[in-house]
Amino acid sequence: MQKKDHFSIDFLNASPFPFHVVNIGTNILKNRSWIGQKGVICPFLEIIWSISGVGEISLYEKKYHLHDNDVFYYLPGEDHSRRALSAVWEHRWICIYGPLAEAIFQSYRYPRCQNPPGCPVEIFREVETLVSRSDLYAKRRICSLVLELFARMGMEEDGEHMPSGNVVRNCMKLITANLSDPRLDLEMLSDSLNISRSSLTRIFREQAGVSLGRYILNRRSGLAMNLLRNTDLRISEVAAQCGFSQTRTFARFIRRITGVGPREFRRKSTEVPGGKAPHSGR
Repeated sequence: MQKKDHFSIDFLNASPFPFHVVNIGTNILKNRSWIGQKGVICPFLEIIWSISGVGEISLYEKKYHLHDNDVFYYLPGEDHSRRALSAVWEHRWICIYGPLAEAIFQSYRYPRCQNPPGCPVEIFREVETLVSRSDLYAKRRICSLVLELFARMGMEEDGEHMPSGNVVRNCMKLITANLSDPRLDLEMLSDSLNISRSSLTRIFREQAGVSLGRYILNRRSGLAMNLLRNTDLRISEVAAQCGFSQTRTFARFIRRITGVGPREFRRKSTEVPGGKAPHSGR
């Protein structure tokens, strides 16, 4: 899907159905390779379901990293592009168009990225077999399958009855996906995992050997120091990517860890023999 005029949608506009699947498939991208074109606007609702590896999606200046079973969606009118971060990233995708496609999907009120228990491969495969057919039954069946797909995106494991190793693994994946969110905390994670705060606190400490709060701080400090050392992002941008809404608070955080502020840490980290690395030092 490179240009929005690659698909003729006139016949869909006159259709009695609330939506249609206009394209569906599986992509296997190699490290750093892209699919889609930046700046090209698409008129479809698109769902990306990660199977294996790690992919990156940039939307509205925010980056989303998709791991196994992570699901992301694009709304109509958005720039649909993505790339692989791991050696290989496999994901399934489906493009949906129609007069009610966006309205029906938005009624589910899903966040941009979430992690249900698994990919409903059987739904994707059945839609793939039906999408080329023009009979009314096939089109009606596709509508019901798409609605089932929407529902499966919100499926949750019962955290209270999930094996403790899965709880910690899923919790760590949520933390990784939401490090830039200032609201990331025990309450947010326990609600997402459908587990009580006390159970999550206990299980995480037992399995990870560190408290949940300390783990989040360690992940944020590691990300912050990596961005300060290896990028030219402004200090305010680094702070935002690490979940700090105020640069002043971020500076105090770095000073507690390193003994110096973020600018001084960046300067010292990039010193090389004969001079300094060529970055802006902002």
